[in-house]
Amino acid sequence: MKKIVLILAFLFFPISVNAYYEVTNPNCTIYLRNELRLRAFEIIYSNEKYLDNGVVYFRLLVNNIPFELNVKDLDTNIVYKDHFTINKILPGSIKNFQIYANSNTECNGYNTYTKIVSIPYYNKYSENILCEGYEDYVLCKESSRVNLSLEAFEDAMNEYIESIKKLQEKPDDNIIEEKESFIDIFLNFIYNNYITILVSIIIVGIIGIVIILLVKRKKYNF
Repeated sequence: MKKIVLILAFLFFPISVNAYYEVTNPNCTIYLRNELRLRAFEIIYSNEKYLDNGVVYFRLLVNNIPFELNVKDLDTNIVYKDHFTINKILPGSIKNFQIYANSNTECNGYNTYTKIVSIPYYNKYSENILCEGYEDYVLCKESSRVNLSLEAFEDAMNEYIESIKKLQEKPDDNIIEEKESFIDIFLNFIYNNYITILVSIIIVGIIGIVIILLVKRKKYNF
């Protein structure tokens, strides 16, 4: 099962496998190299935003580095053997790290791959008062890349807010107020009282028939 995992990792992660320097140790087998590549994926990268003298920065935290691997910051050439933190990273930056085997393994110096970490952008207008209630709009999202002057941002937001208000205030042209006609009222009355009306008609009909019969009887008796 472990061999299958190693093969899948090799196929689905098309990353650089060139040596950091030439590895000549015959004990550094392909199996061991693939294991080191898998161990490299155990490293955890996380970032957090913070404010320093009114400027927004990010700090990158790198943890869970396996004892067989070193992490080299390709921007500064600093090599880390244990967890570390890099401060004052500008929003939207890219950090590149070389992950390679150290002397704790037979593959000392073997380059597993290059890790690229993207630092989020920071939208300085996300806390602007115009964004209150519109936090999901692209110009107000904290991670949006917004390259506008304050004046251009305010103009764009005011235009957007105005368009939203117009949509909310626009009457629905499809709604037409209809007044009931006399016929409608009459038919509704019949529909709602048809049982009473039917009984009344029957009673009136019976009374009419009785009256007619009585009148005819009196007429012939006379």
